[in-house]
Amino acid sequence: EKVTECAFVQSSAAEGVTFFASRVDLGPEGVAKIHPVGTLSPFEQQKFKEMLPELQKNIEKGVEFVKKQQ
Repeated sequence: EKVTECAFVQSSAAEGVTFFASRVDLGPEGVAKIHPVGTLSPFEQQKFKEMLPELQKNIEKGVEFVKKQQ
């Protein structure tokens, strides 16, 4: 049975970041499909573009934190 949820996953859904929160289809083997971001208004497009560098910095901090825990 296919289940669709939102998840923060490694993907190319947003250019310039390695992880992004997206709608995903989950199957027996895990993530089966990552849905695209969808249509954004011009205002949303601008804000989306502006937040990507900060998001990537936070992703890198999180990845480094996990590496230190291993």
